[in-house]
Parts: sequence; C-alpha cells; structure tokens
Amino acid sequence: MRITVAIISLFLAITSASAQHKVDYLHDPKKMDSIVDLSLEQNYKIESALKDLNNHSEAADDEKSTTKYYKKVYDILLPEQKKHLMVALIDKEYIAKNVKSQFQDYFKPKGFPKHHSVTIKAVLRAYENVIAHNNIAYIFDPKLADLQNQDIYSERTAWITNQYEILNKTLWLWHYGKKRYALDDALKTDFIAYHFNVYLKEDALARTRVFLKENPMQGVNKEGMQHIIKTVAKKQAKSICNTQDLITQQEPDLITAIKKAFTKKIKEALRAQKKAHKTIVTVDNGYTYEEIKAVVDKVKESYLKHKRETLFETLAEKAKKAGLDERRTTKLIALIKQKEEAITTLTNTANTVNSASLFEVNTQKTIHEIREEFSTNLANLISRKEFAAILGDDLLPAAMRNAKKETEQVLNLYTLTETQQEQVAEKIKLYYFNEIITKHYYNYQWELQKQKLGGLRYHFEKAFKKMMDEFNVKVKPSKKADNTNFQY
Repeated sequence: MRITVAIISLFLAITSASAQHKVDYLHDPKKMDSIVDLSLEQNYKIESALKDLNNHSEAADDEKSTTKYYKKVYDILLPEQKKHLMVALIDKEYIAKNVKSQFQDYFKPKGFPKHHSVTIKAVLRAYENVIAHNNIAYIFDPKLADLQNQDIYSERTAWITNQYEILNKTLWLWHYGKKRYALDDALKTDFIAYHFNVYLKEDALARTRVFLKENPMQGVNKEGMQHIIKTVAKKQAKSICNTQDLITQQEPDLITAIKKAFTKKIKEALRAQKKAHKTIVTVDNGYTYEEIKAVVDKVKESYLKHKRETLFETLAEKAKKAGLDERRTTKLIALIKQKEEAITTLTNTANTVNSASLFEVNTQKTIHEIREEFSTNLANLISRKEFAAILGDDLLPAAMRNAKKETEQVLNLYTLTETQQEQVAEKIKLYYFNEIITKHYYNYQWELQKQKLGGLRYHFEKAFKKMMDEFNVKVKPSKKADNTNFQY
C-alpha cells in the first residue's frame, strides 16, 4: 500500500505556527517526485496517529499533539522511506533560487575560473539540501532544526573562505609569474584555471572534492599551458645562463646551445609538474651549481664535437675548391686528425701523475715534434698556393689587423692623395697576407721559414719604394727591421 497524497497534504497543512516559516520551500504534494511503499502495519499506525491528531485538533495542546504526530510518523517510517519522503518534500525551485542568488553575490564578480562555477553551484546546492532536509526532518522542533543547521552554516562559511583563499593564492602566483617571466595577459585565463585547480586539489575542503569531476584539470586549455611552459622555460634558462660565470665565459654560439639545452630540460621538468598537477611557476629554478655544470659540460662536449665535424666538412669543401682531388683531400683530413689525436694523448699523459708513472719511460713526442712532423707532412701533401686557398679566409683577419697598424704608420709619414693612400694600403695588406701564409706553411722548419720571410720582406720593400717613386714621394732611408715590424 502507498502513502496517499491526503496524508502528505495533512502532514503539511497542520504544521505548527513556530515551524510554518519553513514550509515555504517544501514541495506541493501534487508535485511530489516519489512516494514510498508502506506495509499494512505502517499504514495502520499512520491512520491511528491521524485519528489521535484529529481528536486533539481543538484542544489547547494542539502544538504538542502535532509534534507527537510528526514523531510518530517518523518513527513508523523506515530509513529508506524517510529518505524518499525528504526528496518528495524538498522544494527544488526554492533551493535553485537560493543557489543562484548566493553564486551571484559571492562568486561570479570575484574572478573565479568559469569552469569552477559548476562545482561551486553543486556545493552550494548540497548545503541548501542539507539545510532543507534538517528543516523537514525536525519540523516538529524548529529550535533543534536551527541547532542542526548552525554547523552547516559554519561549514559553508569556512568553505566559501577556503575558495577565496585559493583564488587569492592563484592570483598572487599569476602576478608573480607575469612579472618574473613576462607572461602575456592572453595566458591569464589558462594560468589561473590550471593553478586554481592545483591549489584546489591540495587545499580544498572535503565537500569540494566530492563534486570535483574525474578530470582535475578541467577548464584548462592545452595549447595555452604549452605556451606558458615554453615561456617559463625560456625565461628560466636565460636567467641561469646570464648568472653563471661558467656559461657567460663561453663563446656566443656555445651559450646559445647551452640555453637551448636548459630550455629543453626545464620544459621536461615543467611538463612533469603539469602531469603531476603541481605548480608551473616556482620562486626558484631548483638547479645547484653542480647540476648546472653537468649540463654545461655535456653540451660543451657535444658542441665541440659537432664543431670539429663541421670544421672538417668545411675544410674538405675548401680543399676541393683549391683543386685537391678526393685522395689528397681525404689524406689532408686524416693528417689533421692524426695531429689532433697526438696532442690529446700528450695532454692526457701529462695530466696523469701517479706512483707507476714515475717509473715509466716517456716515449711520447713533444708538442714541438708533433707540430714539426705535421707541418712537414702538410708541405709534402699540398703547395703553398693550395694552402693559401684553403686557409686564407681563416688567417686573413689576423693579417688585416697587422696591415692596419702598418698602414697608419706609413700614412703618418707621407702626404698622399686618396687614391695613393688606397694603393699603399692594398700593397701592405697583400704583404701581410703573404707573410701569415708563409709563417704557417713553413712552420715545420724555422730556418726555411726565416729565409722565406726575409725574401718576402725584401721584395715588398723594393716594390714599395718603386711605387712611392711613381708617386714622386721620396722614401726615407730604410733601417734594418725584424720580421714583424717595418720602419719607414
């Protein structure tokens, strides 16, 4: 047998005056969602309770009679039946109105992430349901209902405060991250959505977690987070590279390679943070000097290896352009590598000092012997002209620095026209270029090198005097000069 609508109507209609204000949000019985099944015994007891209530309806203790009736009905119903009765009587429209009002007043204007509004409304609805349930469950005793709800009110206040604390914490982190990493305002929404979820997971009260969906990163745009991670990683890498002497003292291309390595490493760390739902922006980059040095050493080793390989490739191309065939080009590269390996072995041996090394006989070549052997083999493999064609571009800057100095000295001694000055400058540049080529090519034999440089100087001075005679400029007596400094 089922509870009739008449019983529920009577249950609502005879509410005591002290609890009447709580009836406004109760369902109209006609709109009840469900009515629980009753046994014959339960139905009989409820009818008896109604008869007793009707018999005392005109009595002076009407309120007490009503209270007794409510208690009897509640005692008669089983827990599951009470639950369905509560569902039937709670005014959902009234609760929805309250939730909307609370959300508008406390949350919407404050900048909470949009995706979190679903959770906020769910929690507010849960609180309202509990309050409504207490008002119905203890309708026979409004004071007891108020007492039960006081804990709910306190818990709700604590929950709202907790939400504000999380929001303020997130906003502080945004302003910190924006200033430190120059984050664009376009990233603010994703930044706040992500970190609000992080803090929510860490700090939120249990009631909030009940309503969080399975995806703890809801409302977070993946592309936006990737942009944030990229920006933060690049900024942190730049900060590390700008403050570490062991990095700033390297050559520019190597510094760039180190920055890329740190950016990649930091990106990986930040992605791991994101996967673990932890904050992306931190106050400290977290790298010790030893860790930084380890990265620098690894990048430096790879960089130098790549640079060597690139240099050998470039050298091979230059050799071919200079007229060397494949066989001589291959032999040239092998000759250079052999020299480099000999020097490396010599260096490693020199750095190895132990008891056993004191008893060893040193059979290693000296650095002078290595270079002399290399220069001799090089001269036997390629001509001076081919050597100039291959390495001329690399040796030219040093030659031009010396030429500039000598040109300034000459121009200070003689009054020349602009055209004559240009001719003098070109003559000196050509001399110094030939000089540096000669020094490097004949490096294997000092006497031969000295002879070649002396002849080069003699022909230059002779050509210089002839040129000045053509300018009708008398050259001052030449003094004996060394190999690197002319005196005019």
